[in-house]
Amino acid sequence: MSRLWGVDAARGIALLGMMTVHVLPTSDPVTGEATWAGLLFSGRSAALFAVLAGVGLALLTSSAHTSEAGAARRADFGREGRGNTAEEDPRPQGPVPTSDVAAGHVGDQAGHVPAAGPSTAWFRRVVALRALLIILIGLACAILGSGVAIILVHYGLMFFLALPFLRLGARGLALLAAAWVALAPPAYWWLQNQLRASPLDQPERLWHSPGFPDLAEPGLLGLDLAVTGYYPLLLWPAYLFAGMAVGRLNLRRAGVQLQLLLFGTAGAAFTYGAGGVVLQHSGLSQRMLPFAANSPTALQGSLETGDHFLPLVTDPLWFLIPMPHQGSTMDLLHTISCAVAVLGLCLVLSRWLSWPLAPLAGAGAMPLSLYVGHLLILGPFWRMEGAVFPQIQDHMMILLLVVGALALGALKVRLRRRGPLEAFTHYYSTGLAGEPR
Repeated sequence: MSRLWGVDAARGIALLGMMTVHVLPTSDPVTGEATWAGLLFSGRSAALFAVLAGVGLALLTSSAHTSEAGAARRADFGREGRGNTAEEDPRPQGPVPTSDVAAGHVGDQAGHVPAAGPSTAWFRRVVALRALLIILIGLACAILGSGVAIILVHYGLMFFLALPFLRLGARGLALLAAAWVALAPPAYWWLQNQLRASPLDQPERLWHSPGFPDLAEPGLLGLDLAVTGYYPLLLWPAYLFAGMAVGRLNLRRAGVQLQLLLFGTAGAAFTYGAGGVVLQHSGLSQRMLPFAANSPTALQGSLETGDHFLPLVTDPLWFLIPMPHQGSTMDLLHTISCAVAVLGLCLVLSRWLSWPLAPLAGAGAMPLSLYVGHLLILGPFWRMEGAVFPQIQDHMMILLLVVGALALGALKVRLRRRGPLEAFTHYYSTGLAGEPR
């Protein structure tokens, strides 16, 4: 069973989108007006990354069968970076299985629900071990001085949260995601307002990516990870569970791909339009204007790109505004819809444009390596004091990162090997998990 290039290509878009907002300004530093990077990618690229994590997790665990076919697929899962279908069929098959939870998917990608038994337990061990490794890598990356809100620690913790639900089918996972979208924002809104002395007072948080020194303050670290930080775990599992529900579908069927594209696009358009109507007719903009230096342009820029200082969450209408990085009900619905639409589009395009998409899909098949690699470049090589190339302009840096990621993606497809960090996490997680049974 070959990989779904469309899933990898969508993950490549998420990766390049995150790189873009990590380098280019999302709003004009003078007027506050949203830039093209902010309008396109702010909030949406990270959400797409998280939704595709759920898709990959569902596809990975869908091969946990007790039949001979399942055993054969698990044996293929253990091979180092080489898929049998790519050798048997000379037609374009896509990047070889990376078998990394954060990067790809191995085995049956038709959306079958995993069977109960030791095989499911083995996959749980693999997922848990790989999640732990991702968390450790994320904590280590905090010292790089990249100036980025690093998602890896939250990413790994979400995999731990998903462990009890690995046997659920598409319907059960969809209900779980829907319940999370319905219930998590009210809890988040209540906690945020309880933790603020006034709308201008920010709740206690780290204000940086969690690192090893923060383990000495477990209370503050836990509060930041769960509620007050950049990717609150009270909200973000909605993306993972939505992605897992999508991953249980038969993503190889043209009808499913078109439905994802159409329903995702419709949902994204509706939620964005509904939020605009609320802003225009509710008086919310007037109430938030003093917090944006009384500048309508700056306020609009904050609402379109996300602003951690605008106290939108203190207003009861927060639930209806799809402002990026807010985690409101409308924001979750909008960004999940955008992610589903992008995935559907990539799946449709991959039916006819597999080779043109190969560099993008190759990059998306090793996101952990490229994500950490771009943090290394942004920190010691560009932003930190004494950096090697501090004179490089923003537009040149993002060009180098995008071209480099696509070139490495094309090389990965050609060599049929895992990325370095994907190989590292695969080796230790499968080795420590024991023999698959």
